[in-house]
Amino acid sequence: MFRPNRVGGNMLDRNVDGSRNDVLWSFIKKKGRNNVTVDDLVHVITPKGRASIPDSIKAELLQRIRTFLMSAAL
Repeated sequence: MFRPNRVGGNMLDRNVDGSRNDVLWSFIKKKGRNNVTVDDLVHVITPKGRASIPDSIKAELLQRIRTFLMSAAL
């Protein structure tokens, strides 16, 4: 079974960006706390989150996933 936290480990910890929280809170204040859905939050944060991860981390994570899949296939 694929477990992202095992494969990625602390990779996501290396790329913590506090500005994402600012974007979320400003969106919630603008729309109103009771009018925000999880889907709304995902659509707001996903593009910035993806863009903020360096290509080197993406490549390393992809290699770890490939290695994991190859070892699991045996």
